[in-house]
Amino acid sequence: PTRRSSDLLNRNAEIHIYNANGQLINNIKNENQETSLALPTQSLTPGFYMVSVTNKTARKIIKLIIK
Repeated sequence: PTRRSSDLLNRNAEIHIYNANGQLINNIKNENQETSLALPTQSLTPGFYMVSVTNKTARKIIKLIIK
């Protein structure tokens, strides 16, 4: 798993993982308000992905490359 920490995670954030075609691959809700979260990447095939981290006040897009 890939581990990422962000200020966005501590406010009931939602994490969406999209493939290069824009299809939603995974949706994770951070209901425990963790400030660090392990993304489940073992089921992802090699390629380019976008991870959207969204809470009530902000949104951040993170590029993710699986080799």
